[in-house]
Amino acid sequence: MAQFELLSVILSCIAVLLSAIVWNGQRKLQREANDLQRVTADLSKKQLQLIKEQEQQKYSAKLALSLVQDGRGYKLVLKNKSDVDALAVDLRPLGNTVDNNFLIESELQEKLPIKRLRGSEEVRFIAAISMGTPSVSEFHVTWQNSDGSTAVENFSVSL
Repeated sequence: MAQFELLSVILSCIAVLLSAIVWNGQRKLQREANDLQRVTADLSKKQLQLIKEQEQQKYSAKLALSLVQDGRGYKLVLKNKSDVDALAVDLRPLGNTVDNNFLIESELQEKLPIKRLRGSEEVRFIAAISMGTPSVSEFHVTWQNSDGSTAVENFSVSL
């Protein structure tokens, strides 16, 4: 073998070695780029899901039920905490609290169902609390959202 041929073989081997090193580095970079792309796609999915949930919340009312002291007595307050109107709102005691219910039945019949409970509006019910009143009472509240969906929530109210 001549010197020229030997030099060509050595240079070719060096070129193959450098190509293998660069190829391996490019493969690692491509793997990292793919991982970043996957993370970005997952983030985009989560952002779209949050946007969708926010859109649904625009049409969903959020109600709260609490017992507040009013002068010398108590009132059960049903409040719409959202900006969306709640339609056909109904409130009923749950379970064994029906017998020990501290709400006045005639007032419930008079005020319920509430046709429209506007955003930030509240309705107060007289609470006839006595020594025999249980310390925790549960209530079942149903309403319709402006998009036509029906919502149901159970509340526990304590003295």
